Amino acid sequence: MKGKQFKEKIIHNIGLKLLSIVLAFILWVVVINQQDPVETVTIKDIPVSVINEGSLTNLGYSYKINEGATITIEVEARRSITSNISSANVVATADFSKVSITNSVPIDISVTGYSESDVEIVKGLNQVMILEVEKKK
Repeated sequence: MKGKQFKEKIIHNIGLKLLSIVLAFILWVVVINQQDPVETVTIKDIPVSVINEGSLTNLGYSYKINEGATITIEVEARRSITSNISSANVVATADFSKVSITNSVPIDISVTGYSESDVEIVKGLNQVMILEVEKKK
């Protein structure tokens, strides 16, 4: 008789079912936070440093940066890493020795303090700096 009463309580008790759903949700949240999931973070206003500026100025050219003085990228990494990444960790450089016919310079991007296997740049890798180049008079 006791076995039958216990079975009836489990089958028809809505409070017990709601409690099990709440406990399952809490357990899920704990597991997700313990696993350190991968997430994507946008980093804005990263200043672009200029290197080999002399490759233009030594040839008698002056330049003005029209686009690409700052950039925005998206990185993908574990939550424990993305919570510590800021624009100070990102190094963006434009090498003026690589200026093209269209007066654009590719921007090289790297994240300091982390290996490439820890942090992946998923958006913003193929950015360029656009210049206005004129011959000095």
